[in-house]
Amino acid sequence: MFKITKLFIILAVALALLPIENVSAITRVAKTVRFLEYYAGVSTPVGSRNGFPGDGIAFPTSKKVNSSDIYDNSFHFGISYGQIHRSNLLGLIGFRFTKHEFLDTIKISDTLSLILTGDPTLSQFDLDFSINYLLLDFYNSSFVPYVGVGIQAGILVISEKGFESRRETTLGLSLNFGADLKLSSAKNGTPMWTLASINSYNLYGFNEKPIYLNIGLGLRYYFRP
Repeated sequence: MFKITKLFIILAVALALLPIENVSAITRVAKTVRFLEYYAGVSTPVGSRNGFPGDGIAFPTSKKVNSSDIYDNSFHFGISYGQIHRSNLLGLIGFRFTKHEFLDTIKISDTLSLILTGDPTLSQFDLDFSINYLLLDFYNSSFVPYVGVGIQAGILVISEKGFESRRETTLGLSLNFGADLKLSSAKNGTPMWTLASINSYNLYGFNEKPIYLNIGLGLRYYFRP
């Protein structure tokens, strides 16, 4: 605590001695804000797969099948904690749940289809780590688009009636994109809310993790550290 107080005193003295134009520039750079994020959205299957998660022999390994021929549109939701540093760099860590949905009839080829009878369910629990770059200055813009990358590490739970549940560790990579729209302004230390478009495209999924185009909407609650 003493070191932090001493640092603040040094910074205050330095700012008092600088020209006004430099002061405003430094205060913009030095600002840091943290946030909590709550979101939900739709997940649309993309790409191709060798088979079901946890079951590499569901289809011949030499035959890839479009994800949209295996999975139906699904949903996801999550909560994250993050921080914006130097007005343009956003980092966050969070928890995400995704419910994977199989199609009732899975087309393997033009002449062969598979009808699911066991009503299998797949539940994905992920820790999500992301780094995003804000394309506009967060403190001086009411609408701020962003792009970034993310890593998802988690567990896939595969359940089917009459069988013991199975669990698989999974890893995924994603491209993030979206925007923040300010609903209120932070004045005199009060917190701020934004409406956020929170989207991602899964570039790859290890261990046959389903990959999606995720389109979501969320609320972000910003506050000072």
